[in-house]
Amino acid sequence: TGRMPFSAKGDLLYIHILEEEPEYPSYVSATAKSFVSGLMTKSMRDRLDFGFDGSGLVRPKPQNKSKRTVGKRSSMNRHGYTVRTHPFWDDFEWTKLETFSMAAPFTPSFRDFADTNNFITYDDDSNNDVSFMMGENQQQSFTPSQRGYTLKDVNVAGKKRFSTDTSEMEKLFKDF
Repeated sequence: TGRMPFSAKGDLLYIHILEEEPEYPSYVSATAKSFVSGLMTKSMRDRLDFGFDGSGLVRPKPQNKSKRTVGKRSSMNRHGYTVRTHPFWDDFEWTKLETFSMAAPFTPSFRDFADTNNFITYDDDSNNDVSFMMGENQQQSFTPSQRGYTLKDVNVAGKKRFSTDTSEMEKLFKDF
């Protein structure tokens, strides 16, 4: 929906998360609500997951959709589904994903492999809660490449952590 499920400042945000249920816009389908609510269920035992026994990691077998209902019970959780078997994903082509034959829904453009301009930047001046962690005088509303830094400039404890030779990366991504 493009917005956070809960909003408040300070401790009130934690109270909302622990005690309230999110509100969904009217255009969100019942299946989507069931899926998202299943991920955010407060009780870990009832939460929609990948299955404690690993069964959620296996591609679901095709089922008769008319026999499935959102919210049916099973021993796994109150939803009766794992993340992959939830009806939200009924039309998703898991085989294409697993065989890397699915087209990407979005392909970002970039100048080079160290370009971070596709990342969202936030004006942290409007969020004073974060400023104490980052320092008052830091450039907080820019990504590293917008400040002129690239991954090649990063040093950790005096040791270069990223190579300045991009030929290896160019080989890996030549088809993209």
